[in-house]
Amino acid sequence: MIVSTISKNLSIAIASVAALTLSTEKAAQAAQVGASAFGSGTIVESFEGLSSDSNIPSGLDGYLNPGVTGLYTFKSGATLTNPIPNSGRNRGVVVGDFAIGSATFNLSSNGAILSAADVPDGSAYIAIDSPASAGPVEFTFVSPIFRVGAFVTSNGAPNNPITLSAYDISNALIESVSISGVNVAGWRTNFLGLENAGIAKVRFNSDYLVLDQLTFESNPTPVPTPALLPGLIGLGMGVLRKRKAEATADSEA
Repeated sequence: MIVSTISKNLSIAIASVAALTLSTEKAAQAAQVGASAFGSGTIVESFEGLSSDSNIPSGLDGYLNPGVTGLYTFKSGATLTNPIPNSGRNRGVVVGDFAIGSATFNLSSNGAILSAADVPDGSAYIAIDSPASAGPVEFTFVSPIFRVGAFVTSNGAPNNPITLSAYDISNALIESVSISGVNVAGWRTNFLGLENAGIAKVRFNSDYLVLDQLTFESNPTPVPTPALLPGLIGLGMGVLRKRKAEATADSEA
């Protein structure tokens, strides 16, 4: 029983130090990430295959207006939580889908989305169909996530970066990153993402922002790196020696 307890405490000590060390390293390294940073547990929202109803009515041909009466949850589990209520076409957020109509979208000096061939993946995208003052477009997640991003561009107005801001469950800002808009031809490579622990919601904003492939994943399981193992093993052996000494003292008492 003593040996079992010692082993259990040793495992807990090593796991705790590993998690704390990795968490500290990750917080220090928090920065913009690319699409290749996402792992096997990634969830992607394509905004495709949505059905019209009272909370996501059809607008003009090819457009849907999500969240006109309340929060709207997409198939991925991500929920549109701003703008609510959504004004839709020409004033708020729209989903354009070439599978249901002509979902063209003008991006001024950055060109125009004229067909599904211009969309990074599939046939649909989500957009702020107005200046940034109508945004941001905000997505809230069922449980905190670790990494999030999307393919983005905007209308190319000067001094108009695209921002991605992450917030925790208490609505405190965790981190914000930005990127410039690009011509529609380069949209499929213009990925804006970030990673940090405890992300409960994110906000994307820019003038006439378009966004596809909202990509997110939960916290990865901490795994000690080779550089950490010697220290962890040393700590574990120290705990083991201390427990053995205490057990010996108890038996001699």
